[in-house]
Amino acid sequence: MSDETNLEHELDPAGDEFKKAIQNDDPLGAIIRTHIHIEAYITNLLEELLYKPEYLDAVSRGSMGKANLACGLGLNEKLLPPLKALNNLRNDFAHKIDTNLTAQRVMNLFSAFDGEVRQTIEAVYQSTRLTAKDAGVTKPQKRWQTLPPEDRFVLFALTIRGALLAGIRQARDQQEAIKAALNAQQKEPK
Repeated sequence: MSDETNLEHELDPAGDEFKKAIQNDDPLGAIIRTHIHIEAYITNLLEELLYKPEYLDAVSRGSMGKANLACGLGLNEKLLPPLKALNNLRNDFAHKIDTNLTAQRVMNLFSAFDGEVRQTIEAVYQSTRLTAKDAGVTKPQKRWQTLPPEDRFVLFALTIRGALLAGIRQARDQQEAIKAALNAQQKEPK
């Protein structure tokens, strides 16, 4: 395994489960399981950021409460609207029996991303599409907008996951720097 693969596994030991969850043929299962994983990433991030993470449960139980707290502790605030859109999508599936994953619902999720992130999604998809074509995938879609809603959801869920993993990595790096500074300070002669 490469160093990058090892780091990803360290940051996200359940990554394979996440990938299975978002590729579920059943939209209800995919949405609910994805939301569970995303909330777990947020909780992991908070545990990295908090000095005493054992108090986390007393602070907030809801996923949006945790997302807001994570932003208060340094997570990029631009991630809050897509997290809210995903939460709304999850609530629709969890509480309304006739909910379907439509193109409009997926576009609502996409629209919640910041303009720069939307451009990145487009660029990453185009790069991936070209790689898929080279790998022998027959007729990869030219534009992500022409993908079925389920496939677009996968693209957007992976984007949210990537942003949260980057936040977790940054939080770990910050915690390590703080610990190193404290250790150096303790070793200084008095």
